[in-house]
Amino acid sequence: MTMNNEISAQMSKYETLPGGRELLSYIRKVIDEKGNSWDHGTKDSSDDLLAMLLFEYATGICKITEGRLDSKFVIDKLRDSLGIIRLGDFKKGLDDIVTYGLVEENGIKRSLSVTEEQYSINCRFERHFGAHAPIYIDSNGNKKTALVLFESGQNLPDGTKLSGINLDNLNDIRHTIFHELTHSMEKSSVSRTELDNEDIVYDQGERGSVFINYLESADQDGLDYYIDSIKRNLTGNDDVTFSGISSIEINSKKSKNRIMRNQISEGATELISNLIMETDGFEINEEDKDRYFVQREIIKRVFLHRGMGKSIADYLYDSHRLISFMESVKIRDKDFLHYADDFVHATNDMGRDIEDHTNSSTANIHRMFDMLWSAGLNHSQKRLFKFLIMREALNNYTGTNDGR
Repeated sequence: MTMNNEISAQMSKYETLPGGRELLSYIRKVIDEKGNSWDHGTKDSSDDLLAMLLFEYATGICKITEGRLDSKFVIDKLRDSLGIIRLGDFKKGLDDIVTYGLVEENGIKRSLSVTEEQYSINCRFERHFGAHAPIYIDSNGNKKTALVLFESGQNLPDGTKLSGINLDNLNDIRHTIFHELTHSMEKSSVSRTELDNEDIVYDQGERGSVFINYLESADQDGLDYYIDSIKRNLTGNDDVTFSGISSIEINSKKSKNRIMRNQISEGATELISNLIMETDGFEINEEDKDRYFVQREIIKRVFLHRGMGKSIADYLYDSHRLISFMESVKIRDKDFLHYADDFVHATNDMGRDIEDHTNSSTANIHRMFDMLWSAGLNHSQKRLFKFLIMREALNNYTGTNDGR
């Protein structure tokens, strides 16, 4: 069956589901309102592709949250947060307003537009992105997300080969866009009056770090900027925007005083994408089954501990509750969220982590891990062992904090 025939068959099936015709009609209306800011399909697919994907994602979220988030709520949130959707590449002249990173010219730094060749080199050649969802400020001054799935096989004029996904493979498209839509869904704004200071900034004095738990521009840098940002958000009345359970670590003692901590959040996003694929009976490509394996297993354990449907709903609507819960779980002198992020971030972080600790069974596991690591475990064994240590830590947690 060709991809367009499959799209047609799926849409016909969805029309017959209870409430399906009404939801599809609503989705088509939203897509039409977006005009040329949202691609309806790829260059080779039918224009029903985006409508089908949004239907599958919205109904999938409703299923895996056990009805806590309904399908129309999902579409409304995506409509409000996604300014641009591209299925193939960003479009020069239409998407120039979207920037990602900085470029220096004649000693002067400026923002780099996603329609410039240097962006493709940075993201698709050096970093091998298959998709991207940068945040930008639209012409009305509102913060939006631009979602793009890059088409594989594209090259720059000089022959530089760029990364991408197979836009002729419907399940590859599904799996990737569900992940990127979740990145958009996971952003939630909460009134400052509803938050404790620890929800916004977690001070882990023992390691000399503070963790900013809310969303900040990736282009900003420097300790002074973030200190001012902390003061503003701890004392002001504006909404605070969270991005899943990501945070920014500030530590003046480290070579980089601004470190993105998003590994466990990426695991949650991939877990949600996989659950939608599995719930709807769509096959995940073999090469993608390994993606974010350790991160997924860690956050899956947390979600099962709190309740899967409730935790996914919190992650997509009220993620500061998950942040609060995970920061309340202690592993020696660290909180669980950032300990787990350290654990999957790099081998040298893990090595430093286990030095000079003699505490209970968890420390014994760490000493065993250190011994086995140096004994030459293969990659899969290392991943499994890391997961077992995280599971041990959560099993040993006896507190009741479920998030403020």
